[in-house]
Amino acid sequence: MVVVDEPYRLSDNADRPPLKVGMFVNVEMEGKVVPDAFSIPRGGLNPNDLIYVLNEQNQLEMREVKVVKRGIDDIIVSSGLKDGERVVTTRLSAVSEGMLLDPIDHENETVSNPDSKLP
Repeated sequence: MVVVDEPYRLSDNADRPPLKVGMFVNVEMEGKVVPDAFSIPRGGLNPNDLIYVLNEQNQLEMREVKVVKRGIDDIIVSSGLKDGERVVTTRLSAVSEGMLLDPIDHENETVSNPDSKLP
C-alpha cells in the first residue's frame, strides 16, 4: 500500500496532475536487498518450511529453509539453498531422504539469485 500526501494538490509540474480516485499511477519503490536469497515457486515449499532438492544423482534431499517473504506465486528464502540447485516443485505423496526421482528437465531450470529484493 502506498500513501500519497495531498493527492489532490495541484503540482507545478504539468506532467504530474492531481490524483483522482481510481486513477492508475506508476510507482518506483526501493526494497531491501537480501544477500544470498533465492526466489522459488511457492509449490516448492512443503510443510515446516522444507524444500526438496534433487542432487546430482537424482536423489531427493530434504532441506529446511528460512522463508523471508511469502508471495502468492513465489517465496524468497535466505538460507538452505545454493546457486544452481534443482528444487522439486511437484507435490509428492510419500517421500524419503535419498529416494530416486525421474526429473523433468525444463531447459535446465535451476535456482538462481538475481539479487533478490524485498519490497
